[in-house]
Parts: sequence; structure tokens; C-alpha cells
Amino acid sequence: MPIKISVLTRPLKEKIRNSDHSELKSSGFWIGHFLMILATIVGVYLAAQAGLKQAILFDEITGLQQAYHVRSALIDELQDNIQLLSAYKETYLSKQISGQELKQNNPDLSFYIWTSMQQSPVTLEIPGYFLNGIQRFYRSVNDIIEKAEQRTYGASHAKKLLDEQLQQINTTLLPQLKNNISDVEQRLLQHDIRMPQYSSLHGGQQ
Repeated sequence: MPIKISVLTRPLKEKIRNSDHSELKSSGFWIGHFLMILATIVGVYLAAQAGLKQAILFDEITGLQQAYHVRSALIDELQDNIQLLSAYKETYLSKQISGQELKQNNPDLSFYIWTSMQQSPVTLEIPGYFLNGIQRFYRSVNDIIEKAEQRTYGASHAKKLLDEQLQQINTTLLPQLKNNISDVEQRLLQHDIRMPQYSSLHGGQQ
């Protein structure tokens, strides 16, 4: 014979009826619970804000480190190419030699970093002044070498033009690029992060 539900629930109803509900009528009970819920919400919000700030700071530091390394590598490559061009100018370009001999002794500049940077989003964070200046320098230098090899330019004229390009890059763009990377380095130091002391940036001392 099935047991009626009312028979089973009667003891539970009597227990609820006989329980002390005075706390539920107390304002202190509700205020306490409200403050506990509010504290939980505020705590979660503050934790989320702190996490967001840490994530933003991490992204900023990572971006600065990438900028430092990319610009350092760019300066290293640029200075190597400047040295190659200076030696080439004195040893071959300024001499009265054949175009064929000039071709055989082409300075063979390195563009690995310059080419690789085209695939990196960090490149776009470098001020356009530097990117455009280096691009114009390489384009002008290649044009001088090509016309010297074809003997469109005589030795003295080619040397004069290359001298002008080297003088300009050494006295304007290169020092400014080093100052720019120093600014990046100082911003990292504000976060107590020290970067490698590249010889190209610090007068030959690592």
C-alpha cells in the first residue's frame, strides 16, 4: 500500500514551524550577508583589475625588449655595412680599375636583419624616419656601386658620392638611432630590467 506524501512531509513541516526564525527578522542578519556579498564582488573586481594591469605591464615590457633587440641588431648590421663600404671605397672604388674588377670586389653588403624585419610586426614600432633613412641609404649606395661598375660614374665621382652618403649616415641617422634605443633602454630600467650592453651601442664595451 503506497505511503501518502503528506505523512512523510509532516515531520519536516513541524520542524520548520518550530524552528527559531528570529534571525531572519533581524536587520543585522541581512546587513551582514549583504556586506559579505558586496565584499566578494569587490574582491573579484579588484583581482580582475590587478590581473589586467599585470597583463598590460607584461605586454609593455615584452614589446620594449623586442624593440631593443631588433634595433640593436639593425644598428649592428648597419655599422658592419658602413665599415665594408668605407674599406671598399678606399681600396677599390676610388681606384682607376675596370668595371669588371669592381664587380669582382663588390662589398657584398649584408641585408639579413633588414630583410627579416619586413616580416616582424615590431618593425612598424620603429619610427618611420629611421626606416626610410636606412632604405634611402641602401638604395643610394647600391645605385652608386652599380653605376661605378658600369663606369657610368668615374672613380673620383663615385668616391665623392659614396663619401657623402657615409658622412650623412654616420653624423645624423646612426647617432639618432642610438639615442632612440637608449630611450627604450631607460624605459626598461624603470622596470628594473637591464638589457645586454651591445658593443655597437656602448663604444666597444660589452
